[in-house]
Amino acid sequence: MQLGSSLRSLFAILLLHCNPTSPGLLWQQFRHHICDDLRHKLHTIYPNRDFTDEEDYMYGLHLINRILIKSNKSLTDYPEMPAIQGDWHIDVPGNRLLQEQRDYNIHQLQTTVAQNLLLFNNEQRQAYDDVMDSVNNNKGKIIFLHSAGGCGKTFVCNTIAAAVRAQGKIALCAASSGIAALLLEGGRTAHSTFKIPINIHEASACRIPRGSDVHQLLEQTSLAIWDEIPMQHKHAPNAVDRTIRDLLHKNNNPFGGITMLFGGDFRQTLPIIQRGVTGSR
Repeated sequence: MQLGSSLRSLFAILLLHCNPTSPGLLWQQFRHHICDDLRHKLHTIYPNRDFTDEEDYMYGLHLINRILIKSNKSLTDYPEMPAIQGDWHIDVPGNRLLQEQRDYNIHQLQTTVAQNLLLFNNEQRQAYDDVMDSVNNNKGKIIFLHSAGGCGKTFVCNTIAAAVRAQGKIALCAASSGIAALLLEGGRTAHSTFKIPINIHEASACRIPRGSDVHQLLEQTSLAIWDEIPMQHKHAPNAVDRTIRDLLHKNNNPFGGITMLFGGDFRQTLPIIQRGVTGSR
């Protein structure tokens, strides 16, 4: 079960890397699910216009084609795929990162949150309430969610992110490793999200120019979730903190007043002794 935007990305990946024998048949079979969120999106752009299912599908093909173009491909490279009918260059121009963060189905998110809250135990609900209180009241808290593997930490993080996005706010999801990032809805690695330099030291800053898309995204971010934080060197979160304070002109607020939810388990990270050696007993 995924949102239409995720399914469109998956379909583009299949075309680019998996060489399906019948991509047209694959499209015909699953196009309804791939485009199930587009009617709402089209109505937000043209509130007084009625759209047909076929128009939804054409707009879906346009969005898939736009993903392919980033890899120097297009739907014309796949003869079995239907041609795009009509002009669908209707997206509101602006920040691509902001558009991605707002490309969620609010109704589905609300339903997901309501279902997940019924499954929370007391500690999970307390963590959820604390984070949402900080977001809703602009408290800018830094909260650490400590949990052993398999205890539902990712489940809680995804529910919190969905709750924030269901309010029309922006929640960034990042993780220190690529595998952990895949488990978060809309997740990316911390280095990709915050542009953390690879070679980092105590005075490092993230490579986010003023006025850039990432800068504009951070200005409107209400919550940032950073999973597997114990895997990071301490200079990484310090660099992110220093950079966001400077970009948002809030030097007295940790992380520029953005609520930060860190997650991880220190028991999964072995202590490191500088210049130490391994040995056997």
